Formats: sequence, structure tokens, C-alpha cells
Amino acid sequence: MAPTLTHIWLLVGEMPRALTFYQATLGLELANDLGEYAEFKVSEDVYLALFTRSAMLAGEPNIALSPASGQRAVLAFEVASVDAEADRLRARGVRLISEPANHAEWGLRTLFLHDPDDNLVCLYAGIPEGS
Repeated sequence: MAPTLTHIWLLVGEMPRALTFYQATLGLELANDLGEYAEFKVSEDVYLALFTRSAMLAGEPNIALSPASGQRAVLAFEVASVDAEADRLRARGVRLISEPANHAEWGLRTLFLHDPDDNLVCLYAGIPEGS
């Protein structure tokens, strides 16, 4: 199964300010507000998500997330198996910037990599049972 684009995460400094802009100023309908993470459904299968830098950094402390390093957004793709994708990418010589990891607080298993222009890409799936 090819990865399916489901989310674009904007990394934000202040959630209330970002929510006000996207909800009140642009008029997007808030689908989920989890405090440090919020989602706006922009099409049938795609969400624009706001994720505070501090919450993302708490979950992935080894990834450089400052605006100065160019990390302002993350493209998030759902995959059938994070571990299978990690193996496939390693076999193709792709350098992963994080190993597959469970994030119980997100309900996801993830791995992160950069595209050729250093844009941050997340591949994710639900946490497998028994993990």
C-alpha cells in the first residue's frame, strides 16, 4: 500500500493564537481540539493540524524543530506498517531521523525522515496490538 496523505501538521508556538487565526479568521471548522494538537478537516480525507512545537518536541526530542532549522510543517502519511516502511526505506538508502516508535499519547506508531529539501515527513500507523 502506498502512503496516504492524511495530515499536514503546522508546528506552532502558541495554540490559542493559531486556533484563532485558522478558525475565526479563515473560517475553518474545528474537528478536534486536544489542547496541544488540533485538527481542521479540509477535505474528505485530509486534515490541517496544528501541533505545538513543545508537544512535538516532547514526543520526538531528537528532531530539530525550531523555525530557524526550517521546520515549520510536517507532512503526515498513513501507512499499513511503520516497521515495514522503515525496512523498505533503509534498503533504499534513506536516512531515517527517528526509528519507529510508539507514542501512546498520540495513539500512533511513527517514524520521521526528511525529503530531499529537508522537509519533515512522518509515516504513521496505529500502535500494533501487544506493543
